[in-house]
Amino acid sequence: MTKKGRANGSFFGNHIYENLLARRSHLLHQLLSRQQERLKTVLTNAHEDIVPW
Repeated sequence: MTKKGRANGSFFGNHIYENLLARRSHLLHQLLSRQQERLKTVLTNAHEDIVPW
Protein backbone atom coordinates (compact mmCIF):
# COMPACT_ATOMS: atom_id res chain seq x y z
CA MET A 1 0.00 0.00 0.00
CA THR A 2 1.32 3.45 -0.84
CA LYS A 3 1.66 6.29 1.63
CA LYS A 4 -1.02 8.18 -0.27
CA GLY A 5 -3.46 5.29 0.07
CA ARG A 6 -2.79 4.92 3.77
CA ALA A 7 -3.25 8.64 4.37
CA ASN A 8 -6.48 8.54 2.40
CA GLY A 9 -7.80 5.63 4.44
CA SER A 10 -7.11 7.34 7.74
CA PHE A 11 -8.65 10.54 6.45
CA PHE A 12 -11.90 8.74 5.64
CA GLY A 13 -11.72 6.86 8.93
CA ASN A 14 -11.35 10.11 10.87
CA HIS A 15 -14.15 11.70 8.87
CA ILE A 16 -16.54 8.84 9.68
CA TYR A 17 -15.47 8.91 13.33
CA GLU A 18 -16.11 12.66 13.56
CA ASN A 19 -19.53 12.19 11.97
CA LEU A 20 -20.39 9.50 14.51
CA LEU A 21 -19.25 11.70 17.38
CA ALA A 22 -21.27 14.64 16.08
CA ARG A 23 -24.36 12.48 15.63
CA ARG A 24 -23.91 10.97 19.09
CA SER A 25 -23.58 14.35 20.80
CA HIS A 26 -26.62 15.60 18.84
CA LEU A 27 -28.67 12.61 20.02
CA LEU A 28 -27.42 13.05 23.58
CA HIS A 29 -28.40 16.70 23.48
CA GLN A 30 -31.87 15.83 22.18
CA LEU A 31 -32.29 13.22 24.89
CA LEU A 32 -31.17 15.60 27.63
CA SER A 33 -33.45 18.41 26.51
CA ARG A 34 -36.37 15.97 26.30
CA GLN A 35 -35.66 14.75 29.85
CA GLN A 36 -35.36 18.34 31.03
CA GLU A 37 -38.77 19.17 29.56
CA ARG A 38 -40.29 16.12 31.22
CA LEU A 39 -38.72 17.04 34.55
CA LYS A 40 -40.02 20.59 34.25
CA THR A 41 -43.53 19.29 33.59
CA VAL A 42 -43.34 16.90 36.54
CA LEU A 43 -42.07 19.63 38.87
CA THR A 44 -44.73 22.08 37.68
CA ASN A 45 -47.47 19.52 38.22
CA ALA A 46 -46.10 18.62 41.65
CA HIS A 47 -45.92 22.30 42.56
CA GLU A 48 -49.53 22.82 41.53
CA ASP A 49 -50.55 19.83 43.65
CA ILE A 50 -48.72 21.17 46.71
CA VAL A 51 -49.50 24.88 46.34
CA PRO A 52 -53.07 25.33 45.09
CA TRP A 53 -53.14 28.80 43.51
